[in-house]
Amino acid sequence: ERAIEPARRASEREPGDPYLAYKHVRALIESGRHAEALAVAIGVSEKFPRQPMAAAALATAAAMANDNLRAEPAFKEWVELAPDNPDAVSSYGFFLHRTGRDREAQSLLEAATHKFPAHGNLWLNYSVVLDALGDTNAAEARQQAARLMTDEQRATLVR
Repeated sequence: ERAIEPARRASEREPGDPYLAYKHVRALIESGRHAEALAVAIGVSEKFPRQPMAAAALATAAAMANDNLRAEPAFKEWVELAPDNPDAVSSYGFFLHRTGRDREAQSLLEAATHKFPAHGNLWLNYSVVLDALGDTNAAEARQQAARLMTDEQRATLVR
């Protein structure tokens, strides 16, 4: 909650920096202010079209606000704009899981574990999907996630 105001001010001081705008949206999400986060993220995506951080802000905020019709295209755009960012595909895979599309999520995340084998959050989301499907490899994926996740990754988990 205390991070919201400094993040907002930083975003206002540097209006051309999409990363600072993203941090403002994340602070709102992490404080549970999902509707406000979505409103800010919509503005960010309009201000910074076709920018990965803006797509990430909109995708995450829309998903947390249960606006799946807005979230899905934003996740797809984030993955398209940031093909070398494992957080993009990991987050999209978790979104697919949350919307009941576990087979699609499994396929996406399994391929991503080959492309980004050292990304802890990716392995965590993969384990969640495997567990939902009753796949016996879920425990192994969860162990891999535990080995690979950094403290920063643990701190930024949004569920």
